[in-house]
Amino acid sequence: MKRIIHALKKHVHAKARISHAHISQAREKVSRSHETFAESLRQPRSMYLVLMLFFTALAILFYQMDLAGQTWQILAVSALAFFALEIHLNWLGSFNARMKKAVLMGAFLLAFDFLFETSGALFGLWGPRNALLILGAVPIEVMVVTFFGGIAWALYLPRKFDARFSFLDVSLFALFGAFGEWLMIKNNVFYYTGGWTTTHALLSYAFTWIVLHYVNYKISAEEKPSRRASRRH
Repeated sequence: MKRIIHALKKHVHAKARISHAHISQAREKVSRSHETFAESLRQPRSMYLVLMLFFTALAILFYQMDLAGQTWQILAVSALAFFALEIHLNWLGSFNARMKKAVLMGAFLLAFDFLFETSGALFGLWGPRNALLILGAVPIEVMVVTFFGGIAWALYLPRKFDARFSFLDVSLFALFGAFGEWLMIKNNVFYYTGGWTTTHALLSYAFTWIVLHYVNYKISAEEKPSRRASRRH
């Protein structure tokens, strides 16, 4: 009987070791898969495709459903998710120069958008509806989008200027920005007056993003490259 019990214990211990080895291997595979996926998202062109798909999904959602005031909240949450993802992909354990530059870009976009939106409202060209809080002529949710989304946008860009990528990025945000405003008008959370049209919105978004690229690459000080940051080219 003792031999049988001893043999059973050995068998159980052997099974446990095998199971532990399998679990360790599975964890390693998951870890490698996660790192591979994260590495692919650190490439600006990959994130560009993710943004294109996400903007398309948002457009379908706003077109199919009358979300009214929830439209602003969805945009704010989306920007915060983009911000969280880029911080996860780029955080190197400290608030480094790249992060500081991104925060400055977020602050610049916040200030630029606030002045632009408020000026347009004062001239009677547009205005928001159904926001939680409107400061000047800017919903508080849009301020969240411009600041945190602007930080994330700066982190996703290539470190070195790429004319083709900048053209694609300007086109992406101009097209979806103008179309997004058309959808917000459809959902009664935004309006145009004084002859302002979607075409004007398209041109204004393109102008804004051209300014952002210029500021990011020509005016903002370059930070020292880091091992992970150098992968984004």
